[in-house]
Amino acid sequence: MRRSTFKKRFRLLLDELGYSQKEFSALTGITEAAICHYLNGSRAPSAQSLISIADITNVSPSWLLGYGDDDNIEFM
Repeated sequence: MRRSTFKKRFRLLLDELGYSQKEFSALTGITEAAICHYLNGSRAPSAQSLISIADITNVSPSWLLGYGDDDNIEFM
């Protein structure tokens, strides 16, 4: 996984969808501390966390991991 791509795309999703870390934590069950680690790039998400993030934000896990281009993404 390219952590720099994941953290950039994860930050983009939170910003575009208007979620705070606290709100996103409540939606996904991922701790706020883990979300903070993902956003600063110090930790990569587990497979389960990646799937939870993708499900809530309606993007594919592969896009979060850096596959596909940013121009074709639609934010819900």
